[in-house]
Amino acid sequence: MIDPSLFEYIRCPVTQSTLAVAADELIQQINQRVSAGEARNRIDRPVQRPLESGLINADGTLIYPVWADIPTLIPDEAIPIAAASAGAETTETDASV
Repeated sequence: MIDPSLFEYIRCPVTQSTLAVAADELIQQINQRVSAGEARNRIDRPVQRPLESGLINADGTLIYPVWADIPTLIPDEAIPIAAASAGAETTETDASV
């Protein structure tokens, strides 16, 4: 689990907006796309492994993978979120500041 106090300091490297923990439902949707070979990152490369968790930016357009409790905040590794995923972006315990 990511220390909630970190959300005060980290931002989306693309939009500079706050980040929040993505809802489990969204992670499941993305992982289904990963399994089907359909999930692609910002530079149009396939996402190679399922996400353990994710951090979503404030406008709900990008999710940053989390593996082994370490967020990957590299802009090229961000996964664009399809409009169909809207509404499942963040958890109820939104950790954004």
